[in-house]
Amino acid sequence: VFSFDGVSTWRYYLNASLVRSGNFPIPIQTVGTVARIGVRTDAHVANWNGAIAKTVIYNRILTGVEVSNNCKALQSRFAGATCN
Repeated sequence: VFSFDGVSTWRYYLNASLVRSGNFPIPIQTVGTVARIGVRTDAHVANWNGAIAKTVIYNRILTGVEVSNNCKALQSRFAGATCN
């Protein structure tokens, strides 16, 4: 799960555990652009080469507990998946 506060702070969760967080050095353009999943279009253009099992866009930042609950709710769909 990747979350962004709309200003500069981001958080990355893996298996419902916060793995990394930080701040973007420059603002992310969120107005007048198309949302893309799995595509990077800044100075380093790249496309995700793999599968994305589920995509959800929320209009707010999820708490760590909500990320964990979402992981546990979907865990049975993926063999060997673990949620912390």
